[in-house]
This record gives sequence, structure tokens and C-alpha cells, in this order.
Amino acid sequence: MKKLIWTLLIIGACQRPANDDTINPTTLYTPSELNAKSNGACDQMKAWEGQIVQVRGRIDQPVFSEMQNGGKFWLRDEKGFIEVYVKEASTEDLQSLHRRVVKGLNVSITGKAVAGQKQTQFKCKKNLFVEINKADAVVF
Repeated sequence: MKKLIWTLLIIGACQRPANDDTINPTTLYTPSELNAKSNGACDQMKAWEGQIVQVRGRIDQPVFSEMQNGGKFWLRDEKGFIEVYVKEASTEDLQSLHRRVVKGLNVSITGKAVAGQKQTQFKCKKNLFVEINKADAVVF
């Protein structure tokens, strides 16, 4: 009986899918799906870093500053959220984003997957955020 249990445990462990940390640029992800890819230690390079990513969610908490030529907002789904940063946007794009990024709207974002860090009590964990610099990166 013990051999049967060990055999089943080994087979079950072998059948688990590998942690896929790649991003397909043609796939439309949810914030929760992207969060699942952002696991691991801060010193581990992930395959998704710097890749183009598409994500769909509901806009929450937009914060823009023309002085910094950027800002950020959150995209949410039922299970979680992901941060979207606006970096190095032209004045025209930033003004357009001010009008387009409205709390509660469902949008798709195409941007670059960028690695960040989040500190936990005992270690640093990798996280993923999306970076955009053009108003047309936000599609309704």
C-alpha cells in the first residue's frame, strides 16, 4: 500500500505543469494572469522582462502629473490588479491619457512588461508591471 501511495505522489508531482514565465505578445491577459507570472526572487531574471504584453481590465485609481511627464493607474479584474506606469509620454499623449484613463472603464492596454520588486517580511519578490508611453496604448 505504501508503494502505491508513493507511486501516485511521484506521478502527480511529475504531471504538474511547469511554471511558465513567458508572455505571448498576441495573448490578451488579465491582471491576475500576469501576476501569476511575476513570482520568484528579485535576483532571478524572468523570460517576460522587456516583452510586449496585452492586458485587459477595469481602470482604477488613475494618478497623473504633468510635471513628471507621466503617471500610473491600476487595472483590476475579479481576483487582483496590476500597475500600469506612463513613462516619458509626450505632452500631447499625456493630455490624451488624462481624458481617456477614467476610473471604472474597461480597457485593453498594450505595453512593455517591466520587473519591479516588492518587499515581504523576509525576502524580496519579483513583480510585474506594464509600462506605456503613448495614448493609443489604451484601447476601449
